[in-house]
Amino acid sequence: MLIYIDYDKNLFSEKEVEYLTWEFQLIIENTSKVENNIPTYTSTYEVSINVYPVEIFVKISKHHFEKRANYTENLKQAFTYWKKESNFSHKINLTVIPMDWELALDI
Repeated sequence: MLIYIDYDKNLFSEKEVEYLTWEFQLIIENTSKVENNIPTYTSTYEVSINVYPVEIFVKISKHHFEKRANYTENLKQAFTYWKKESNFSHKINLTVIPMDWELALDI
């Protein structure tokens, strides 16, 4: 599993991006129950057009995705709950991408 998060640079400071990244990673880990310490990459863009304040892309192995009924909906509910509890008013786009990949780790 990999997480990529894009932020609108005009809305968030570097410190906020770091805080939000840890929060979002924890939400995904707790909802996924696949692994801990999921590699998470963030970026902000100098130029962005027609983007949401936060775009989250979760790449998950197809076999893990298929074993979890309503995976995307469960993540959506977890983020909705967190937004309410944290008074986070910005919109978030969530994209879950099942991947048919082979991994070779710790080479």
